Parts: sequence; structure tokens; C-alpha cells
Amino acid sequence: MDANDLKILRLMGVQPFADWPRDQDHLKPSYLAKQLGMSVVSAKARIRRLEKAGIISGYEIYPNFSLLAYMCTGFLFHLPGPASSQTISDLQAVDGVGVVERYLGPAIRVDLFEKSQPALDRRVQLVSRILGATRHSRYAAYPSSPVARPPTRLDWRIIHALRGRALRPLADVASELGVSTRTVTRHYDRLWAEGSIDTVARLNTGNIPGLIFANVAIRFKQVPPAPVTQRLHKELDSQWAFCWSPPDHQVADLVMGLVFRSPSHLQETLDRIRSMPDVADAEGLLAAQSTSNEAWLTEEMQRAALAAREEAPAPLVSRV
Repeated sequence: MDANDLKILRLMGVQPFADWPRDQDHLKPSYLAKQLGMSVVSAKARIRRLEKAGIISGYEIYPNFSLLAYMCTGFLFHLPGPASSQTISDLQAVDGVGVVERYLGPAIRVDLFEKSQPALDRRVQLVSRILGATRHSRYAAYPSSPVARPPTRLDWRIIHALRGRALRPLADVASELGVSTRTVTRHYDRLWAEGSIDTVARLNTGNIPGLIFANVAIRFKQVPPAPVTQRLHKELDSQWAFCWSPPDHQVADLVMGLVFRSPSHLQETLDRIRSMPDVADAEGLLAAQSTSNEAWLTEEMQRAALAAREEAPAPLVSRV
């Protein structure tokens, strides 16, 4: 994996609605090639290599969470010891759990979906008990701006048909649903334009051959101006795949997903970040495994489709 591979991951996005709005074609090799100044053939080869290595494990479509009345928050749970594989399995059986990222140290990140703050608080307590967590903090927030038009039944059926296969040809979706490709394309384009859907790459951070992946939590001495963050992006351009600002600033002011050649390279990078005048501290969480089981979310979409209205047919225009 090199700097261009990381730029591909950045352009694809790995967190739904985190970099919104983005180009509708952001997962396509032709778009990536144009943005990075390379041939489409080269872009396709790089993507295939990332897929074959298991770094990209697939592509997913997400509805705007507000359409299902859900809020989504990522929590960092601190544990008395490293999480076991059985613990990960137990978590995947819990409704409302999204991405689970296990770190080599005694910490684990869990994305949780709920429809109200009290329900989310109860879900956090349940996960804390399963993990035996000593404490937790809000690690990531996923924005979901309200959408004016609720999706129709066909809209939901299209989204459902693309779950787990966001790059599936729309002609295949049309064939499955018994409508024309033109109709599916029109609905998909409208959903995207309205902010009702987003697509991302599934990134397996624990499966990068020959490299170490870590989320680096950076704390600033004070709220930094934009140029400070831009400087970090520029200086670490050959290492970062994604970044975000945690809602709980006691965790960090900025988290960057970085790759390293070796443990010494990790330490050198942390020391370099800490030496920057606006930085108070930097800490790395080494990724060991990333999993997701969102069957419950797919079921929610199926229920939404059954409850949605059919789209009214276009009125006939009489010609005199």
C-alpha cells in the first residue's frame, strides 16, 4: 500500500455521510483516476489489489439515518484487558450494533444505532456489561441531515437491493425489481441528490499486509484554526486514510487513521506529531480486527419499504 492507495480510500470514504456532500461517482475507477491524475487501468488495478488483499472487504450503501429515525454514535470502550473473539461474536448478536473495531490494547470501538437518547444510553450500558468495560466515551458521530421527501416504496426496494453490493449494476437491480433500468437510475439519482443515501468502502483495518494501521488520537493545546489541521493532513499525506473530530474532546480533538511501516515508524510519527507547536499529545490505537453485522438495519429498511407509499404515476398529458 502506498500514498495513492491511501488517497483512493480517502476519496471512496469509509464513514457514511462523514464527508458529505461527495460526488455520486466517488467509488468508480474513472472518477478516482481523474482525481489522482492516473489512468483508469491503473486505478482499477490498485482497487483490485486492495480488494484481493482484503483491505477493502466490500462496498456498502446506507440510507440517511434520519429516514429511519435513528441516530448513530461511535463509542470507545476501555477494557481491563484485550477483547476476545468470543466477545466480538457476542456483540454481533446485539441489535443496533454497527461497525466493531478491536484494538490490540484494552479498547474497542462500537458504533451504536438508536432512536432516542435514553434508548442509546441503555444500549451503551448493555454493551459495557458485555465487554466488562471500565469506562466509555463518545468517539465518533455520524451526521444525518433531515430529508424533505420520504423515500417511496420503490426507493426503499432499490436501497435494499444494493445493501452489501453498492457497486451492483443498476440494470441488475432493475431486472430483480421488475422495472426498467431508466426508472431505477432516475430513483437512485434523486435519492443521492436529496441526501437520502451514501455509499462507502468497507475497510478492514486489521488486514493490511506488511503494515501497521492505527487510529492516532491528537489533542491540541487549544481549539486550533483550520490551518493546523490542514498542516497535519499535508505532513502525513502519505500515511492517512481518514480522519474525524470526536464529539467528546476529552478523547481527542482529531483522530487520524494512519499506516506505518514498523513499530519504530509509528513511534517516530507520534513523536513528530507531538513536536508540533499546537499539539498537546498524540496517542495511537493499533487496529487488530474490524467487523460489522448490520442485518438488523437491513430488516429496518424492509419494514420501511412496506410502510412507504407507492409513487403516484405521472399524470397523462392530453394533446389537443
